[in-house]
Amino acid sequence: LSNIYQREEFRRKSLISDIVLGVITGLKELSYYLALEFAVHFLKKSFSRNEKNRKMR
Repeated sequence: LSNIYQREEFRRKSLISDIVLGVITGLKELSYYLALEFAVHFLKKSFSRNEKNRKMR
């Protein structure tokens, strides 16, 4: 929600940034919407890819 890079120094180090697909920061309520939009897009793409692989077998 808030921009962690504009906050205290200790908040600027992400403990999970090495394993996540992306980061949304500093966009207040819009952050939730964008995260859900991405999750839907990512899951649809993953599901579609899995369906294609299943049909190829």
